[in-house]
Amino acid sequence: MVDQSYGAPPAICPQCGNSAEVRTVSELFDMLNAMQANARQQAAPQSAPQGGWNSGPDPDYYQPDNQFANLVVGMAARAIGKRWLRSSNKRIESAVQAQAQEAQQAQDDQIAIVERYPDLRGCLRDFVLFLPGGTSAVPISDLRMPVTLAQADALMARLRAP
Repeated sequence: MVDQSYGAPPAICPQCGNSAEVRTVSELFDMLNAMQANARQQAAPQSAPQGGWNSGPDPDYYQPDNQFANLVVGMAARAIGKRWLRSSNKRIESAVQAQAQEAQQAQDDQIAIVERYPDLRGCLRDFVLFLPGGTSAVPISDLRMPVTLAQADALMARLRAP
């Protein structure tokens, strides 16, 4: 097996002494992004089943005494519904924009980490990060998601410390 990023021998995990489950930082981010995309897809709302509990129109709805009351209640409900819809759409839109900005920042940080630290490796057997040829390893669980460039800088300082 040859490390695809350099054509050099594969990195050996300092924890388990094996190279079979060692991945580059780029491969680790690709796996993380694929898992997150899969989770988002599974969490997407499913369409409601067709049919339902409504057995038909209410027979009292068409009675002459109720028509005016139904009209007033219907107009009030539509007005309240429109106002609620506008306010909820604004909240949803701002939340979606914030989430998109966070996702873009996370992607930018991932690209910067891969460019700045191409030697960083991870072992999927022991769930640790390390530098090839080094003797220290840091548990992946020490990182908070999404991984920021500042976290990666701190991680590298730990791995390079004597």
